[in-house]
Amino acid sequence: MQKYADYIEQIEIESLWSGKKHIVWNLDRKVNILSGVNGVGKSTILNRVVKGLSQGGEVPSHRLKGVR
Repeated sequence: MQKYADYIEQIEIESLWSGKKHIVWNLDRKVNILSGVNGVGKSTILNRVVKGLSQGGEVPSHRLKGVR
């Protein structure tokens, strides 16, 4: 059986919202909370990450530019 990564250590998104924001989110193995008021981009960040993930759990550079 193929073993995948235990958890995602860091999410980095360059040029979110047409280059206005650069997101670097260092994740903890136990728990992570993404919170904010409506309209600040929580779903946008998560959607970009999910779209970029391959089946192996890695974010290939050719899948979604600026997401690592």
